[in-house]
Amino acid sequence: MSAPAPRPASSCPPPPDVVITPSPNAEASTDFQWSWRIYDPRKIPCFRQSFLTGIGSGVAIGLASYMISRNPNKAANHAFYGWAIVSAAAWPICRYNYSLKRDQIKILMDTQIDAINKSNNEKIATAKQRQQQQGLPTTNK
Repeated sequence: MSAPAPRPASSCPPPPDVVITPSPNAEASTDFQWSWRIYDPRKIPCFRQSFLTGIGSGVAIGLASYMISRNPNKAANHAFYGWAIVSAAAWPICRYNYSLKRDQIKILMDTQIDAINKSNNEKIATAKQRQQQQGLPTTNK
C-alpha cells in the first residue's frame, strides 16, 4: 500500500485574513507581497516611530540590567517590559505631535489659499476697472 500523493501547493487556499498579490516589480510569480485585509502597519501614522523607539529603549534597558545583575533571564524580562512600556508611552506622544503638525499644515494651506484667492480677486477687479475705463462690456463671473 502506497501513501497518497501530496497535493500541489497551489491547491491550498490562503488563510481567510490574508490575500496574496504579486508584487508589481516581481519577476514571473517568484516573488509575492502579503497584504493584510484588516490593517497595514506601514500606513498607520506613528507605528514605526513608536515601535522602533520601544525596541531601542528595550535593548538599552536590557543591556543595563544585564550589566548590573549579570542575570540574562532578568535582563530579558526587563528588556521586554521596557520595550512594551516605552512603545505604549511613545504612541500617544507621537500621535499628539502628529495631530499638531497636521493642524498647522491645514492652517498654513488655508492661509495660502486665501492669499491666492485675494490676489485673483484683485486681478479680476482691476481687469473690470480697465474694461470700464475703455468702455468695453464686462462679463459677470
